[in-house]
Amino acid sequence: MVSLFLCCAASAFGATAPFDALFDRALRRHVHEGLVDYAGMKTDTDFVAASTALAALDPDTLATGSERLAFWINAYNALVIRGVVDNYPIASVTEVGLLGRWSFFKVTEFVVGGKGHTLDQIEHGIIRPVFQDPRAHFALVCGSLGCPVLRAEVWHADRLDAELDEAARAFMNDPSRVRIETDRGVLRLSRIFKWYRDDFEKAAGSIESFLRRYRTGAEVPGGLRLEYMEYSWSLNDWKGTPAKD
Repeated sequence: MVSLFLCCAASAFGATAPFDALFDRALRRHVHEGLVDYAGMKTDTDFVAASTALAALDPDTLATGSERLAFWINAYNALVIRGVVDNYPIASVTEVGLLGRWSFFKVTEFVVGGKGHTLDQIEHGIIRPVFQDPRAHFALVCGSLGCPVLRAEVWHADRLDAELDEAARAFMNDPSRVRIETDRGVLRLSRIFKWYRDDFEKAAGSIESFLRRYRTGAEVPGGLRLEYMEYSWSLNDWKGTPAKD
């Protein structure tokens, strides 16, 4: 049964199977409304197998830019979950590590393709400079409530552009991430727009212009003062009824 599943998964996911297929099964089972059932994920055999497959998968074998970007987004999200479950229960990823509150991202190493990578090396050393697609900021999930919500499925190379557009639209039209307060002359934004302002400006000329690509309904007026919302580092932990196979 397992070999049949992996055979079918290979045709569905391409060169990154079985990692994608195994991770996809785990996500569908343990992600609910963008939150992660970390307690369930910790003992999920598909997720454990996905972690093993990721450690052995060589990203240099991927042929296209879409394949590589989808892979690295999925890898980042899987490794965040791996880091959380290895330390679970915790209330925040800022609790992980002994060298300060950002150890989880800057110091903790994970194996991808036989090589050690930190989360910051994947995001800032590979995804941002190599692919230069700011929509990736709405796909990378750092294990916190301030992050974009986690999809209950992997990212797919063959439809990545549409999926990234969908993620950008969802984020841009969520009033907890982007809010126009015309009475105050303020555009209130997630701190993601502050931290990665250069990425958005390089892609569209300004944050406002980038927003206009994905906002629906209300126009984004110019001349508003930018204010940034507090970022929640509380764990994006789901504590509902455990999933069943």
